[in-house]
Amino acid sequence: TITVPVAAGTAQRGANVTLGIRPEHIRIGQSGQFEGEAIIAERLGGLTIFHVDTASETSLVVQTDGADPTPLHTRISLQIDPANCYLFDVDGKSLAKLTRLN
Repeated sequence: TITVPVAAGTAQRGANVTLGIRPEHIRIGQSGQFEGEAIIAERLGGLTIFHVDTASETSLVVQTDGADPTPLHTRISLQIDPANCYLFDVDGKSLAKLTRLN
C-alpha cells in the first residue's frame, strides 16, 4: 500500500486507479513497498536498467547506478517515494498532485 499525495478529482473512494512512477525513482534496498525478481539486466556503463517481476505479477523497470551489483534471478526489495508517484483515474486522466505550503 502506498499513499500518494494527490487530489481525488473525479476518482471516488475505492475506485480503480493506475500508479505511475519513473524507473529512476525506484530504488533497490533492504526493505520497500514491493518485492520482486530481477529477470533482465541491461548494464549500460553509467546506468543499469533492471526488469523486475513482482509478486503481484506486475513488471517494473528500475534504473540504477551502472555499478549496481544486483545479480539476476534473486529476490530484491524496491523502495518508492510516494512524492515521486502519479495516479491516473480509470479514464487515464492524471490526478493533480498536492503541494505543501511553507
